[in-house]
Amino acid sequence: MTWTLVGYFPKRRPIRSRWIPCFPDDPNVGHDFSGAPVSAPVEEICSVSDCIAQGPEGWRDLGKHNFYDMYNAPDLAWSVVPVEVRSEFELFAYLLYLVEFEDGREEHMEEWWDLTVE
Repeated sequence: MTWTLVGYFPKRRPIRSRWIPCFPDDPNVGHDFSGAPVSAPVEEICSVSDCIAQGPEGWRDLGKHNFYDMYNAPDLAWSVVPVEVRSEFELFAYLLYLVEFEDGREEHMEEWWDLTVE
């Protein structure tokens, strides 16, 4: 089985110097550095979720994304990030491994969405 490129997405990758407390009132969070959700020596978190590594505001409302909520080309992905904050973002490519599990068995999934990803 092979990996399938499903698109690109710009993310604010959380690094220790830019961490903002997710739960500032939680007494169990942020005792080591500026509300960091994890302790040192962790310096960055790479996540596909929006709760830690956020995408640009309002990106979904623009309707430029594909079925997988990604963008088919790097330029298209950058187009949803305002110029004045682009330096805060990094662009990631996302690959999908087409498998599913049924009754504990790994089975190949057929690619059912036509994608035109560069």
